[in-house]
Amino acid sequence: MLMNIAIRKAGWSVTAIAALAAAFAPSVVVHAAGPDPVVYDCTRTADKAVQRPSNMLLACGDGGLWVKDITWTSWGPDTAEGEGTQSRRVCVPNCAAGGVATAPTHITLRDIEDNRFRQALISDLNGKPETWPL
Repeated sequence: MLMNIAIRKAGWSVTAIAALAAAFAPSVVVHAAGPDPVVYDCTRTADKAVQRPSNMLLACGDGGLWVKDITWTSWGPDTAEGEGTQSRRVCVPNCAAGGVATAPTHITLRDIEDNRFRQALISDLNGKPETWPL
């Protein structure tokens, strides 16, 4: 009887944790490789890979570049295309005193390996293309 109560309590704890995780998840979590590729960035680990994220952090070291409010116009099988807003740390006169600049950007995910995008291509604040590893 005590074992049965312990199992029920553990079941409720797992259910509560799963419900909280689902409530705060920004995108659909993919547990197995499917026909559409997945992506993860600086905020996601391989077990939290997603499809069509609304936000992506690209500069892992200092968190100085992210793309938010992404609307995907295509997804897979070889590339993904979308439009979003980049927010970029501006280090003028230095990174501590500089602010954040935002601008619209086009984002392309590419370089598929093991059903996962490995690169993000965006335009910088001056419109020049930049490639970021994922």
